[in-house]
Amino acid sequence: MNTAKTAVHFTDNYLLNPTNPISVNLIGAGGTGSKVLTALMEINESLIALEHAGLQVSAFGMMMLSQVPIWADSVLQKVKQDYTNPLL
Repeated sequence: MNTAKTAVHFTDNYLLNPTNPISVNLIGAGGTGSKVLTALMEINESLIALEHAGLQVSAFGMMMLSQVPIWADSVLQKVKQDYTNPLL
């Protein structure tokens, strides 16, 4: 006997209507981490467009311990290019 179940999803009101940005710690900001960082920036832009408080992202990686990460500038340039030329 198969009975249909109603899909239920519970989300804390703090996540739906936050007064402050949601904090995200990204551990490992190398190859895959830089892709995740780019995705988090896109999510943040979408949340802000929907009048949400957005995200506060802190990225941690081994390169940050000794010098400013080289990839950070290239990630930011890629995101800027994607937003200025969305069809590329």
